[in-house]
Amino acid sequence: MISKEYIKSMMNIENISILIYISLIIAYVLLINDISKKHLIYGSNYEINKQLIDETTIFTYPYKLSDVPSLLKIIFMNPLYIYIVCISIYLYNISNISFIKSLIINYGIISILLLIHAVSYKIIHNDEQYEEKYRPHFVTIILLSPIIIFIYFKIISMIKS
Repeated sequence: MISKEYIKSMMNIENISILIYISLIIAYVLLINDISKKHLIYGSNYEINKQLIDETTIFTYPYKLSDVPSLLKIIFMNPLYIYIVCISIYLYNISNISFIKSLIINYGIISILLLIHAVSYKIIHNDEQYEEKYRPHFVTIILLSPIIIFIYFKIISMIKS
């Protein structure tokens, strides 16, 4: 049987807010058609070679899993992986911070990551296709970061307690 203390501990603002956020994302996924979703995430370039991009390619896009150099580019140039490493280090080292404050700092980290990634990409590659290549990654980071923060927040609070 579930105790009253457990129910009371689960009914805090963090759990309720993340539940509402996840419900809104699920409703969006179920109610909006595929073309509109892909246009939101991938922008005007949601077709590659006349084939629609599926959601699983977000982890490897714009590179292919064909050889070791491409795999290294995916790991070190993909903003999703850089973000996960940065936010993991940040959340593990910070203690006694609330969920809302960590979300605010999270969006600051995303802004700094976007700025550094865009500048370094344009210096190294010297082309103007940055938005086309990396927009999906940053849209995904912005949409999923509250969920990622919540999961990390709960795991790290369990580890430290």
